[in-house]
Amino acid sequence: MRHNLDSIEEFSVEKKRRAKSRAKLNELSGQESTIACMNNIIKMLREYNFCKDVMDRMEKETAYIGKKLSLTPIQSILLAVIAEEAGPSGGSADSDDITQSMGITNLELMNFTRDIEEMSSMHIVRIVRNTKRRGDFYMIYNDAMEAIRNDREYSAPSLEGLTADEVFSQLRILFSEYFDDALTTERLTEEMTDIIGKNQQILFCRKAMAVHEAVKDDDYFNIFMYLCHRYVSHGQVNIDIERLLMLLDESCDHKKHERDFAREHTPLQEYDLIEFSSDGGFVNEEQVCLCEDIRKDFFTEFDIREEEVPRSPDLKSFTSISRKELVYNPAEKEQMRRITKMLDESNLRHVQKRMKEQGLRDGINLIFYGAPGTGKTESCLQLARQTCRDILMVDVAKLKDKYVGNSEKQVRGLFLYYRDLVRHSEKAPILLFNEADAIFGRRMENAEQGVDKMNNAIQNIILQEMETISGVLIATTNLETNLDPAFERRFLMKVHFDMPDACARQKIWQSMLPELSEADAEVLAQRYEFSGGQIENITRKSAINYIIEGEKPTMEDLAKYCNEECFVRSSRRKTIGFE
Repeated sequence: MRHNLDSIEEFSVEKKRRAKSRAKLNELSGQESTIACMNNIIKMLREYNFCKDVMDRMEKETAYIGKKLSLTPIQSILLAVIAEEAGPSGGSADSDDITQSMGITNLELMNFTRDIEEMSSMHIVRIVRNTKRRGDFYMIYNDAMEAIRNDREYSAPSLEGLTADEVFSQLRILFSEYFDDALTTERLTEEMTDIIGKNQQILFCRKAMAVHEAVKDDDYFNIFMYLCHRYVSHGQVNIDIERLLMLLDESCDHKKHERDFAREHTPLQEYDLIEFSSDGGFVNEEQVCLCEDIRKDFFTEFDIREEEVPRSPDLKSFTSISRKELVYNPAEKEQMRRITKMLDESNLRHVQKRMKEQGLRDGINLIFYGAPGTGKTESCLQLARQTCRDILMVDVAKLKDKYVGNSEKQVRGLFLYYRDLVRHSEKAPILLFNEADAIFGRRMENAEQGVDKMNNAIQNIILQEMETISGVLIATTNLETNLDPAFERRFLMKVHFDMPDACARQKIWQSMLPELSEADAEVLAQRYEFSGGQIENITRKSAINYIIEGEKPTMEDLAKYCNEECFVRSSRRKTIGFE
């Protein structure tokens, strides 16, 4: 009997507590502002979870938010949840954040997908499509967040009556969102045609709409508009076809479109809208540009300075890097995973923004060090390929000049060129100093020789540039002990590439020689403590032998190649005189 009385008393206490909580919420809701209403919604969701009864209790708050931002009650609740989960620093929320905050299932959240998409079309919520894992991210646009903070009414920016420059400002935003996976190709086309359709007072918009109607292919229209955007916004004339193919829907046959470009069978080429680029007087079939007549006729309302930044022969496009499977030891694998994730464009932009806000340097300086042949350089290349970043490979020999002062100019010029690349690229390229100990070595104290003074001057310039760099710098070295200590603290992450262990060596053998049995690969891995580079050498030897002799290598052949890979070091002392 006492047990029942206790239960009744506990229920009564809980009931009073909830009543008191509701009274407090009602009191807070009297302080009407958008943030206060959102805060009340979050507190109610935490206490009761989402249901129709709770929605009724939120009527006052959702009505207030709805009036300010022209939203429905459920949209007001979703917006409050996204704002809470994204935080005050402009982060993002994902589906899990929303379902946990509202106390609903993923299936229930699917009922509200259209509401979120409608808020996206109203320029309130930005949807970031995540292609690397399932699910989307949700962020609040800056101008919408400013309206929320200041308790102002907000409506999507008007797209009518824009100036020519304002049209291209909108296009820049759309392409930026597309390459950040925030827009599908279909949405990209819809929003671009909406902008040019509402601004037919502008000559470019009239001509662009005519192109859309003539081409009758949304993918190629997107490509055409991207060429126009790069030309007007950056003065860039020539664009890699590989880059343009990224504007095609994922379901498209990219190889077919690549062949169509090569054969000049695309609608853009058939209508004489684009042509192959000229490279030193020769046709470059890897790049296209807007035809000269188009550049003259379409852009009379703009003051365009065509960019004439020559492409360095040391700048390697990420699209030209062949995929290669790398095998890491556990520690290396974890560090490379973190670096790859950090250099994902959406993550990097968020990281750099937060670092700037905290008064920290936003440049990313990394060093890969360890024994020769352990995969340092190849890791840089694969990192560039995976994160879709071009890579500027520094030729250290070109930086040093025998004439006084020229080497310093070369180094300054390198970083100036790299800054231009960062400013004019969709994604900051990687600046790679391979075998960096040749230029990052210890500075000479009280240097008197001209060479020592030059080396000191070069290192001082690099140290200064590393402090202000806004892109991604990677240095590799086999001799980390030779580096000047001043460089060490400027590297955000230091990855040690150790010699592969037996398990890693077995995987490398099998990846490079797939015909090897697991047992044979294990034998070779146990017997020879080779680096990945040494195993690759042996693989090349066996391939050459097969090409010449027509015979696949046996285990005896591989053992012979392995023995040849090791230098023979004689233990005999050299005698004085003749033998």
